[in-house]
Amino acid sequence: MKTIPWQDRFKVGVPEIDIQHQGLLNIVNQLITSIENKTEWKTTSAIIDSLINYAYTHFATEERYMLQGKYPGLLKHVEIHVDFIRKVFNMSQKIEQKDIVLQREILTFLASWYTTHVLGMDREYIPYITSKGKPGTSDTQ
Repeated sequence: MKTIPWQDRFKVGVPEIDIQHQGLLNIVNQLITSIENKTEWKTTSAIIDSLINYAYTHFATEERYMLQGKYPGLLKHVEIHVDFIRKVFNMSQKIEQKDIVLQREILTFLASWYTTHVLGMDREYIPYITSKGKPGTSDTQ
């Protein structure tokens, strides 16, 4: 699997979230490279741990903005975030068996999740967190 290049279409218009989306993608790409290069499992495992930790931080940031912007889909979005962490953690436990099929499964899941989540679910909250006076915009007074 090839790494996923950053594209402007991944931006949501809030610099803090956009930077974190880039950071998340960078970790996903590190994981792709690590698995494709058959890197020592200890290194790959550390990247997965880093992904989970970074996702916690990023999700908390998004949820804070959604709460401040009174986004009505906040609870559903939080559930999706929790489900992501759970799936990545569960997959990482299975991967420890060093099964290449399972390793490719997590890569496929992450690549698909990243693009569909950022380009789909995250688009729904944009009007609530970028409207005039909301945090993360140049219009904030």
